[in-house]
Amino acid sequence: MGNHYSQLSMDERNQIQRCINGGWSLRTIAVRLHRPPSAVSREVARNTVGKSYDALRAGHAALMRRRRGTIKLKTGSLLLNRVCALMAESWSPEQIEGRLRRMTPDDPSLHVSHVTIYCAIYALPRGGLRSKLVA
Repeated sequence: MGNHYSQLSMDERNQIQRCINGGWSLRTIAVRLHRPPSAVSREVARNTVGKSYDALRAGHAALMRRRRGTIKLKTGSLLLNRVCALMAESWSPEQIEGRLRRMTPDDPSLHVSHVTIYCAIYALPRGGLRSKLVA
């Protein structure tokens, strides 16, 4: 077990489901998967419906949680166009965040955090903002 965190794989989720159905304790499952017991416990608590853990549903839910971060800056969206226009005028992401909040105080769908802007530029190599800035 290293210090580096990684998402559970679909195979690990399937093993969790089989072990739970077999009556294993969460701690025993964690040892088998070489994962911290808290990670297995959180996974099971988050993805148990009624009395049943569903590995397929858990995998889909995890994917949806991971995708949430940059949905606001979709290619072709009004928000992305505004962010690009302000960046073209040499505004920083922090300045853009504040400006958009002042421009549209009653419309949170047109607000974006500076962290989301930075993620769109640097963390996502295929991000729409990065490709527009490079162009």
